[in-house]
Parts: sequence; structure tokens; C-alpha cells
Amino acid sequence: MVTSNFLRIAGMVISFLTKLGMYLSGTAIFLMSLFITFEVVARRFLGFSTLVADEWSGYLLVFITFFGLAYTMKTKGFLQVEFVIKRLSGWRYQALHLILLTLAVFYCLVIQYEIVIHTWSTYVNDIVSISISQTPLYIPQLCMPIGMMIFILELGEEWCRAAFELFSAANSYSSKEDNK
Repeated sequence: MVTSNFLRIAGMVISFLTKLGMYLSGTAIFLMSLFITFEVVARRFLGFSTLVADEWSGYLLVFITFFGLAYTMKTKGFLQVEFVIKRLSGWRYQALHLILLTLAVFYCLVIQYEIVIHTWSTYVNDIVSISISQTPLYIPQLCMPIGMMIFILELGEEWCRAAFELFSAANSYSSKEDNK
């Protein structure tokens, strides 16, 4: 009972974070469009440049990418090698799915570790951008470990779902064998 309540609450929190990431990504797309539009209008008609629109748009692009990962995973927006997957059925498909999710979780944990080390190094060494804004680079880089953690949580939830489906299918398969 406690485990099922924990999983239900964890699922709600992960779902909330995934949706929050989606909304923040959408807002960042809007802001990036505003920056670029303002820069074009200012250069063309007003004769000046912000000098930072392209830099900040680049930061927003990274923000959009990392905060959009979990939502893309949840809505099955990533490309899959379907010609292999469609040939499998039942527990074979579920086992392959679980194996691939396991590899994805471990791979993303390694990436997360490296991202955290990189962001921390940027913070400790007071590294700033070379543009006129002199933006401390750890600030835009913070979206990478945060977005990746939300993605890892979404992967973990999908892993739990896939494991449950596989073991349910295995129990179903073994009970069919016992009835023969």
C-alpha cells in the first residue's frame, strides 16, 4: 500500500515536472522569437543592435532542448527503429524495451554527471561569456542538469512501467504454460 502510494505520488510529481518543462520550453521559444524579431527590426529600421540577441537566443535554444526532453519522451516523440521493434511481439518486445530503457538511463546518468561537473567548473572558475553582456556561463548552463534530471526521472518512470508490463507478461506466460 505504501509503495503504491509512493509510486502514484512520484508519478504525479514527474508528470508535473514534465509539463512544467514543456511550458517553460514553449515560453523560451516565444522569448527567443521576440529577441530575434527585435534584433532584426532594430538593425533594419532603427539602426542599432542589441549585441546580445544571438547570444541569449543560443542560451534559450539549449534551455528549450533540455527542458523539452522529458515531454518529448512522454509523448513518444523520439525516433525509433520500428522495422526491428515491429517484428517482435509480446514479452520479447517488452524485454527489448526494458533493456533499451536500462541502457538509456545509465547513459543519461553518465551524461548528467559530466554536465554537473562542467557546470560546477564554470561556476567555480567564474567563467563568463566573451560578449558585451559578460554573462556568467553557469547561469544558462544550469538548465542542462535540471532538464536532464527531469528527463532521467521520466525515463525512470517509463522503466518502472516497462518492468511491470514485462513481469506481468512473464507471469501470464508462465501461468499459461502451467495450465497446459
